[in-house]
Amino acid sequence: MVVTRYDGYPDPAPRAARIEVRIIPATPTRLNALHVGEIGWAFVNLDSAAEIAEVRSNPAFRVTQVRTSSVFGLHLDIRVTP
Repeated sequence: MVVTRYDGYPDPAPRAARIEVRIIPATPTRLNALHVGEIGWAFVNLDSAAEIAEVRSNPAFRVTQVRTSSVFGLHLDIRVTP
């Protein structure tokens, strides 16, 4: 899914002009996409200490751990054309 900024909105425009959201279900595939620069960020559920250590060992990445039971979602109102 690609979300693009609507520059005609009266409030200040967001800094990002375009956001592409991709679903990559497998954690190893997601991590590989980060390592090769295919994606810029990802939610990754790291199940083992080895996976966490692997990502933290790369100085190009900033790892933030959050313990949560929340469900993440993106809800778009597509009923009205901008």
